[in-house]
Amino acid sequence: MKEHKYAFRFFVILTDIILVDLCLKLAYILKFGQETPVEDYYFSFFYVFTISWVAAGLLCNIYRASRIFDFKRFLNNLFFVLCFHILVVGIYIVNLKGYNFSRLQILSSYGFLLSFVILFRFLLSAAFQYYKGISYYIRKIVIVGGGKSAEDLFGYFSKQDTTVYRFMEEVSSGLMEEAYEDEVSSRLEELQEF
Repeated sequence: MKEHKYAFRFFVILTDIILVDLCLKLAYILKFGQETPVEDYYFSFFYVFTISWVAAGLLCNIYRASRIFDFKRFLNNLFFVLCFHILVVGIYIVNLKGYNFSRLQILSSYGFLLSFVILFRFLLSAAFQYYKGISYYIRKIVIVGGGKSAEDLFGYFSKQDTTVYRFMEEVSSGLMEEAYEDEVSSRLEELQEF
């Protein structure tokens, strides 16, 4: 997964840009109708809205691979992204003295945006969980040894979000040295069969 993290990040950023533009257009059509031509100041508003959403996402690290596939972590960071985005868009509107922007259009844009982004991320997370479940991306790990360092290694590999690790059953370190080496070599032979 690490070798594909930039491709996933690019895919999610591109999808967010498309979703933001779609939400802005839907909200504009909802408020003004399809026949109404888009005003010039709305084009600049669309650009600022889109760029500030991607910038807020990059600032809050919601495009990192570990956060792309973890839906709960994404929901925690979505609040901060939304606050930062509202702040940037609000500053833009006040500096432009663009009080003629439709509040209903802006509010419905945020409603559509939150709905579509949450739905997309949920589907992406569910697809990744399915992908992890069909075991195409399982790494097999053998931890030889015991004590605190083996427990630390087991804990580290167990907490990885983007990769599934399969562990062989625990080999008791209380065996005699010769029996222990036989047990480890038989476990390694089982791994080679995979």
